[in-house]
Amino acid sequence: MTNDPVFHYIISFALSLLFLTSTWQKLQNMHEFRGILQSYQIVNEKLIALAARVIPAVELTVGAGLLIPQTQTICCVLAVGLLLTYAIAMALNIKRGNVNIDCGCSFGALRQTISSGLVWRNIFLSVAATSLLLPVGLRETSYYDYGIIVFGAVQFSLLYLTANTLIDQQLTSKELSL
Repeated sequence: MTNDPVFHYIISFALSLLFLTSTWQKLQNMHEFRGILQSYQIVNEKLIALAARVIPAVELTVGAGLLIPQTQTICCVLAVGLLLTYAIAMALNIKRGNVNIDCGCSFGALRQTISSGLVWRNIFLSVAATSLLLPVGLRETSYYDYGIIVFGAVQFSLLYLTANTLIDQQLTSKELSL
């Protein structure tokens, strides 16, 4: 089984954009990110400051590395690891009843509390990232394909933002009905 090159590039570019923007948000809001890490109650208090530096560095490495064919495989594995780690951290806190914490997905006015929808979103993203491990087909790409790649990566990113908004609105609706 092989990946069509267009599909492969769409997924790699979209995931790269996701990790690079996530890195940017964390670096711009480092103090707030530290607080979010503390609220998850998973990382030892003494290691919070270190984790707050390491996580954006790994996300930056993944985001950039997904764009480079020579590093794509290892960065794909790291991406899957990060996404599943985030999903597990959210699932553990949901199980504990600690659901009124910011997911850490975005900052500022766009705060979003953890939910099972976000756990499933991260699982879906990890499956998409895993697809990058398949060999890329040998089909030549044309200028038309490059347009489709850009369009597809933009659509993937918009789908991600839409899913986040719908997940957040679902939580808001539940809160209003209580």
